[in-house]
Amino acid sequence: MRNMVETLLLILPVCLFLPSFGLLKSLVGFLQPYAWDSLFIRWDVMLHGQDAWLLIQPIIGYPVITFIFAIAYQIWILLLYIAFPLVCIWRGNRELRQQMIISFLSCWIIIGVAMANWLASAGPCFLEPMIGDPRFQDQMAYLAAVNDQYPLLVLDVQKELLDSYLAGKHGLGRGISAMPSMHVSVAFLFALFGWHVSRWLGIVASIYCVVILLGSVHLGYHYAVDGYVAIVATFIIWIITGLFVKNSILETSAP
Repeated sequence: MRNMVETLLLILPVCLFLPSFGLLKSLVGFLQPYAWDSLFIRWDVMLHGQDAWLLIQPIIGYPVITFIFAIAYQIWILLLYIAFPLVCIWRGNRELRQQMIISFLSCWIIIGVAMANWLASAGPCFLEPMIGDPRFQDQMAYLAAVNDQYPLLVLDVQKELLDSYLAGKHGLGRGISAMPSMHVSVAFLFALFGWHVSRWLGIVASIYCVVILLGSVHLGYHYAVDGYVAIVATFIIWIITGLFVKNSILETSAP
């Protein structure tokens, strides 16, 4: 009974926070204009010698592979509503569980809300319709051509997000924010957690994180630097949270 109550107390804040985050995310671009895209594009070119999507296009730019990446990107939502609740009820390592839960919430607040509003950027797929820059026109044309062969649900999601933004609508499931990438942040966080649980879980979670990072660029949602910044910020949060949890447990157990 005690374990059940503790689990509910862990999951309840997340259930309350995620809808609130959805509302806050819908305000990105309204509280502060999208003004960072040009800088992040320059960073991408500086790091890769060209736009990142062009660098990986010869390797994964095939319709069936794009379709697989799109599916992998869509099922990311299962990390929130299946994987994370499983972490909350996991009884293997209490300290690690607390570190994961606090890191998860901190990432949403710091990366998904604070940094997203500060570094408001639209991302490649929204650059032309929102800012008028056709730089990624060829990439979006490729995705549209793939969609004629294999249904890419990500394009439907992008259209819904754009329609909501242009209509000035706020609410759950809305909001456009490229930097930093919460998809990459959450996937990387689960990879960190996975390596502390078991080798095989760490390997699987790390492979999925790489797929999400590549998919975020290939599918037009993000610049590569969006993912890099998310990884660095998530790692810092993970380390600080670990120290906090460790010190809290030591203080609790002290005589």
